[in-house]
Amino acid sequence: SLAAGAGSVDGDDILSRLAERNAAWAARREAAATELGKLHVALRNFAPEPGAAEAVIAEHSTVHREDREACRRKLREFQVALLDSERPARDRLQHIYEKAGLDLDELDSFFSSLEEAESADLRRELLSAEVAKKEKYFESIAIILAQLEKLKALALKGVRFEAAKAAENNRFSGNSLHFLEEEKFRKGFAQRYPQLRDDLINNIARWEADQSARFVYRGAFVRDRLLTMRGAEMDLLQSPSDLGLFGQLMQILDVKEVEVFDCKAAQAANYPRARSAAAAESPMPRQSQRSGGESPRQRQSQRSG
Repeated sequence: SLAAGAGSVDGDDILSRLAERNAAWAARREAAATELGKLHVALRNFAPEPGAAEAVIAEHSTVHREDREACRRKLREFQVALLDSERPARDRLQHIYEKAGLDLDELDSFFSSLEEAESADLRRELLSAEVAKKEKYFESIAIILAQLEKLKALALKGVRFEAAKAAENNRFSGNSLHFLEEEKFRKGFAQRYPQLRDDLINNIARWEADQSARFVYRGAFVRDRLLTMRGAEMDLLQSPSDLGLFGQLMQILDVKEVEVFDCKAAQAANYPRARSAAAAESPMPRQSQRSGGESPRQRQSQRSG
């Protein structure tokens, strides 16, 4: 009887294991069928033309691994083709974001959200709507951006002029031509900059009132920054070698490719050392080194590098 009891226990154990295996196999088959169904839906949604998905589905309709792998490969092909078709719109958005000084992290997030779209039609709708929205914004700030470019060109000219003059060995040798050139530049800057600055402040104020929004350029509230600077600008402009004004403009405009050399501070610390440092470091404009990449922010860095 003991032997019979043991045999009964072994049989029950075998039956229990078989039942567990059958349940596991059924669960795997159900999961495979669910995945296959999703792949077929995705193939239909992302197919470049009607009928393209049906041919693939008809050929790979079982839950076998090989068929599921074939569907995955074809889906990736469809998605790559879709990305290629989206390239003009994506490039246009990249251009607008860069020129308008918009937050490139937001563009990254938008592109990521496209990957969650359930169909190619929905992706196209979302992308088209975003392009239209940003085109409208871009057009509304065209005057502001044109003035910002003028301000940037003027500030860059000032930085480069001052840096080049600071690097000249014979700057303090008594050659009056250098000082005449500097004085001419400063007078021209003092005439052009205030008008350009005030026009920019006024145009931003009008845009903000019309749009009920704040104008932000590369993370800076430009109007607020210019208003804050305006009270101290006369002192800065009257200081012959002070690059403080240009440096602040570079910060507002987010210009990183120019290294500003503050020769006044260096001369105050040690005049002979300031001259040798200027000659050794040659503080001329230089391009920053940036790595390439695929994201909008990295692509911007790669272009400006």
